[in-house]
Amino acid sequence: MGTSRVSAGLRVCGLFCLLLAFGFTEARTQMTGPFQMPFFGAPASQEDSWPAANVSVGVSTTPRRLRIGYSGLVPPGECGSSYFVYPLGGIEVGASLPLRLANAFDVKFYGSYLFTRSVDADQQITWLTFPSGIRHWRRSSTDSYTLGAEILSPLGSGTALVGGTRWESLTTTFKDPNPEYLLTVDTMQAQVTVTMYEPYVGFRFQQGVGPGGLTVRLVGFPFFLATIQHFNTCNKDGDPLAHVGHANVSRGYFVEAAVEYRLGLPQGLEASGFVAWDVYRGQVPMYLERINAALGNSTTGAVVDFSYDRTSLIVGGKVELFWR
Repeated sequence: MGTSRVSAGLRVCGLFCLLLAFGFTEARTQMTGPFQMPFFGAPASQEDSWPAANVSVGVSTTPRRLRIGYSGLVPPGECGSSYFVYPLGGIEVGASLPLRLANAFDVKFYGSYLFTRSVDADQQITWLTFPSGIRHWRRSSTDSYTLGAEILSPLGSGTALVGGTRWESLTTTFKDPNPEYLLTVDTMQAQVTVTMYEPYVGFRFQQGVGPGGLTVRLVGFPFFLATIQHFNTCNKDGDPLAHVGHANVSRGYFVEAAVEYRLGLPQGLEASGFVAWDVYRGQVPMYLERINAALGNSTTGAVVDFSYDRTSLIVGGKVELFWR
């Protein structure tokens, strides 16, 4: 794991430590009555006179699956489509702060950073004059973090309506391609950045089961709002080329569903196991530029169909520490 990625993770964690400290102080100052509702996801035995902030560490046994790229020709190039396909998993460190608003709504601020490991990635390519094939990248590193806020309106019997928004950033850098593939040298690199602004609505259901608590959650939105940046270098007959593009996405959708079972432990700890499924789909026309360094950085361009596709079935667990 690179120093820059560790530094980014520490900055995000530091930001949320400050957020939690400020918000927790405000919550203790403003709360005047008992907090009667179980806070977000915790068993009823954890209830107290004000909400409990928490820090969590989670790991998934199955990764997310991403497919990011475009279809379309940028003349005078010969690449008809290019899609990066790779897994995304690791250890996720998060923090959240629930608050009570006007004795009627629950509000939660939250954030997380995903510490990922370097993994292999495939670039699926179609050509005009060559057979379709896969360029194999032997290293890919990802920075991924999320900030968000949501509000819950209790309906009774453990059910609540959910509405919120979050900002999610994902940047993946691809390096060390296999030079045995055509038009490839080992100094090539590529990078994709996806920044998502995600309003969402849905519901959450909680029920005590055995010694713990069961939470079922479903949220989504019929639009996919994001900014995508694409950068890819390549090599043709010793001449370096680059494809660069940027676009704002407004066409698409996403949906998330999760089932989680939580079990209280001593010393303010909780352990949980979860199964989560999500689908993210976004599409946008992108003006992609082709820069030829061998010809004085001459530039041509064309509009291509760029897409972001994430479909995941994740099984994992996490441990959370609560304090008041």
